[in-house]
Amino acid sequence: MDLGGFRVVRVKFDETCQSSHCLYIKKHVVRVESEATPPDRTLFVLNVPPYCDEDSVQRIFERFGPISAVYLRSKPGNITADERSTEESYFRPAPTAPGFRCGYVVFEDSQHLSRAAKDQYKDVVVLSTDARPIATGVAKWCQDYRLRWPDPALLHRSTSDYLQTHEQRVAQEKASAQETANEADEDGWVTVARGSKKSVSASTLSKTTQLTPKERRRLKKQQQEKELLHFYQFQHRETKREQIAQLRKKFEEDKNKIAELRAARRFRPY
Repeated sequence: MDLGGFRVVRVKFDETCQSSHCLYIKKHVVRVESEATPPDRTLFVLNVPPYCDEDSVQRIFERFGPISAVYLRSKPGNITADERSTEESYFRPAPTAPGFRCGYVVFEDSQHLSRAAKDQYKDVVVLSTDARPIATGVAKWCQDYRLRWPDPALLHRSTSDYLQTHEQRVAQEKASAQETANEADEDGWVTVARGSKKSVSASTLSKTTQLTPKERRRLKKQQQEKELLHFYQFQHRETKREQIAQLRKKFEEDKNKIAELRAARRFRPY
């Protein structure tokens, strides 16, 4: 049965229910395509009841073919990267306000979407069965609470893989920095420096390797100017003379200020 461009799918919670609930489906058509919900493989579902979750919606349409993802939202809109449900997501998002929602069912093939959109759906689909029951009430609350915490084994495996990848990346950046340090500049000169015992952070290495040739020359010039500062003895003498001159100037200014205060009879040392 069709209604306003939507196909009607009748469902009920379990076998004991006397009445059914209607879902409205059609092919997903949008102006701006999303990578998470491609129009040629996505089925748009309306009027999803509050007791339905992603697994319940998948049961209705899995007979038409493999499903890659199911998304439920309080209102239609593009699916962001944070909303994608993957097996590596450890912390579930905060529960949304109870109410009817809309859904996006993404099939693995466009032919499966065509079969799901053209089916007549004559039979009423039972969502909660003995083999695959839907939790409600206190059981639902307890289930949601348990799902809020990540699996320790999965979390440990993921962190170990991340640290291993990070160490490999740091080693590659260090090797790349050592190779670029021995490269000759435009004039053919190679700066040979003694290796430091201090370890260089990965962020410093990554910043150095990402610099353009022009920025590297400017950084090299700044380092040379910093190294040549006060290199000769006359530079030390001139610096000391300037400091002494500034101190004398400050002394004379303070001396004149005290004289003015005495003249105004505002100087009270005690």
